[in-house]
Amino acid sequence: MALISSGILKRHPLKYWFVGFCLFFCQNAVAVPGTIHYSDNFERASLGPTWVASSPAISGISSQAANSPTRSMFTSESAQSLTTTDIDLSGLPGAALTLWVRRGADAFSEDPDNGENLVIEYKDTGGSFVIAETLLGAGTPGEVINIDFSIPLAELHSGFQLRIRQTGGSGSNFDFWHIDDIIITETDVEFFSPDFCDDFERATLGDDWSATAVANSGISTQTANTPTRSMFSRAQAQSLTSRFINLSSTSNGNLSMWIRRGDDAFSENPDGGEDLVIEYRNNGGGYTVLQTLPGNGTPGEVSNLVFALPADAFHGGFQIRFRQIAASNGNFDY
Repeated sequence: MALISSGILKRHPLKYWFVGFCLFFCQNAVAVPGTIHYSDNFERASLGPTWVASSPAISGISSQAANSPTRSMFTSESAQSLTTTDIDLSGLPGAALTLWVRRGADAFSEDPDNGENLVIEYKDTGGSFVIAETLLGAGTPGEVINIDFSIPLAELHSGFQLRIRQTGGSGSNFDFWHIDDIIITETDVEFFSPDFCDDFERATLGDDWSATAVANSGISTQTANTPTRSMFSRAQAQSLTSRFINLSSTSNGNLSMWIRRGDDAFSENPDGGEDLVIEYRNNGGGYTVLQTLPGNGTPGEVSNLVFALPADAFHGGFQIRFRQIAASNGNFDY
């Protein structure tokens, strides 16, 4: 399901790749900066008691790269995780997570390769970790990525935790990710009726979506977030693009969605290179990538994504595009 309202967006499903989402852009809803409930700039020698490292010999704090002032947290070499202790966010009207991330580069560490991704997750009220963002290892060495994530209201609880997870590595002194200036700030977000909403509870895509591969995309009951159906793509490189959505009357908003990789239990999972790219149409008429989900992840994995939309998204011809970049022919790679 997709909902748009300025100020915040609610999430819904994507499958096979499967998709369902709602875009909520609440008119005149502005997230107001407030109390900082957690922050860490890592200006010290060791992680200390507020972080738990699964592989302390190959993670920690260094001066190899930083946003401010001189140090940052790092992961390297192999699969591992760094997890905060509990952060009490209970009772807040809203909260936003921001952090600075930099890929390694030979000039100061060493860059991660394909499959050596960095996953940013949070602990939900049920005790499970939910993906907020996945950064691909095979990006530009030394690239800086600023993450701005609106934490879902239902997940503001006393046992909230943040987990930074590296999915792989090539061994000794390779594959660095650098993380700095993690901040969780209280926000005040108002909710309004959605200007656009799609939970895909129908038989066909209709006029709200255009597909480049109509034989290998559409709506099905194979999996869903709410209630029983979601949009899917499979079998070939293709794209699914929303109709034009007029966001010219607002300047603030988040886009959120539910996405699930296929699985043999209900469809078939995508493989390496069969990635899903999430994009929006900017005010220059081009498409800007919000995130790329790698095809070779865990079959059936669910991602709940929230994106704070940049200023160039707020115009009369806004569109959302889901683009599958490759697939095997036939009933594969959902």
